[in-house]
Amino acid sequence: MPEFQRPWIWDDEHIKMIIASISHGYPIGTILMLDCSNNDLNFATRTAEGVTSENISPEKIILDGQQRLTALFQSLYSNLPANPKSSMSSTSGKRLKRWYYMEIEKAITPGEENIEDSIKSSSEKLDTIDEYEKLVFPLSKTFSFSDWKDMCWKHLERDEETLKKLNLFEENIIKDGFLYYHVPYVSLAETTPFEAICPIFERINSTGVNLDVFDLLTAIYAAKGFNLRADWDVHRTKLLNEYNVLEDFRGTDFLKIISLLATYDPHKTDFPSCTRKAILNLLYKDYKKWVDVAAEGLKKAANLLASQKIFDKNNLPYTTQLIPLSAIFGVLGDETDRGGSREKIIRWYWCGVLGELYSGTTDTRFAKDLVEVVDWIENEDLEPTAIYGANFSSNRLLKLKDRRSAAFKGICALLLNNGVKDFYSNKSIDLESYYERNINVHHIFPKKWCEMNKIDGDRRNCIVNKTPLSKRTNNKIRDLPPSDHLRLIEKDARIKPSNMDKILESHFIKPKFARSDDFDSFFSYREQKLLEIIESAMGKEISDLHN
Repeated sequence: MPEFQRPWIWDDEHIKMIIASISHGYPIGTILMLDCSNNDLNFATRTAEGVTSENISPEKIILDGQQRLTALFQSLYSNLPANPKSSMSSTSGKRLKRWYYMEIEKAITPGEENIEDSIKSSSEKLDTIDEYEKLVFPLSKTFSFSDWKDMCWKHLERDEETLKKLNLFEENIIKDGFLYYHVPYVSLAETTPFEAICPIFERINSTGVNLDVFDLLTAIYAAKGFNLRADWDVHRTKLLNEYNVLEDFRGTDFLKIISLLATYDPHKTDFPSCTRKAILNLLYKDYKKWVDVAAEGLKKAANLLASQKIFDKNNLPYTTQLIPLSAIFGVLGDETDRGGSREKIIRWYWCGVLGELYSGTTDTRFAKDLVEVVDWIENEDLEPTAIYGANFSSNRLLKLKDRRSAAFKGICALLLNNGVKDFYSNKSIDLESYYERNINVHHIFPKKWCEMNKIDGDRRNCIVNKTPLSKRTNNKIRDLPPSDHLRLIEKDARIKPSNMDKILESHFIKPKFARSDDFDSFFSYREQKLLEIIESAMGKEISDLHN
């Protein structure tokens, strides 16, 4: 089977179930094979777990069916004990040692449940004499049952009643159940292209681990003696030691950066590409040429996010936008150290976030962004599509209630970047204080107070009535209106009212509206201020606001 296959993970109970299914003649599903006589499909392969043969040049490899076939091989064919997991849900990786048997008398007794009950597993291999005398058949001898039957009958002094039982077991279970059982399989032709294998595998392997293009390229490079996964793990570990924001960035995302860099050519009209097909066509030499450039671009992208007060994965609007952002840094190199170039990249970034451009299929957009942003850096007149096509509607603020939304996260970052200060500590929020004070987004006018004062749900729960605050501050606010919780915080934190007013203003909260619990005036004022910082970040007017 190809190296990209997940490990064998079945437990003892699943092995018993598939043995019972075959004993009944029930179907166990179709096996999917791939003809590998085509040298172009040069996957690194391995044998099923428990198979000891080496130096095999397979004619076909298993794409789907590893779990079933390995279970059957280990329990029915191998002379070694099976080694199922202790539990399929366990993450410990603990393995058991199991031998599988059928109690002959119970198996030949009419009734479907008797076959299930007859299948036993043992951590110890039974003595052969015990097998004969108890009429317990070792399933590892399924394909040599006749020999076992002869020796058993001979040991039991050719007892005729026993022979009847053995013959019935042979006909009904061994032959009808196992020897005459047919497992259907589909074999993909040797002409099947790389890019078709992933979706085929994913559709039929719905209960397993999804196969992505990273797994396929890992298998392709493994045939050349290179461990792609280990190489990515090295880069990922280095990056995560510095940047928590990259925690959800996957190996496939990294390959997309490299593919964009490898296929980018400023002298050609064709766009670069990071589609599945382009990645599978990524030559090993091109990977080695661009991998360090991609890693450095990703590092610069993470630094840019930190400068915009985006510190961790939970507050990252789009993980996917890191792909073109890193590729842009990779292509431009030292050019991004220029203040004007960096400002353009930041503007492009915010248009993507606030215009919510990266929520759908984005591979084509990545390529377009790379080309257009690089061109725009060099030519002021060539404004990227992502900038002039990005729109933010003024009524969008009312709909931004879910902190998982990209635009919601983006506005919170803009607030942090504009220097908001925590109510209790009176300190701006930087990387250190972000984690130290457990910063999160909380209501300004508490939800319960709003409900009691008949504030509608849209205004009560949207981003206009929320702001980044420390856990300690939020514990002080509780369900109190601003007029009360501000006095409480001023007293407890020893903050003068004039200084508290400055803190409120850093959040675009008008002090007099907050201190008088005037929600309507508070909301109108802050809504306008948030729209202004959105316009500033995008570098363009919100058209329906001014119309």
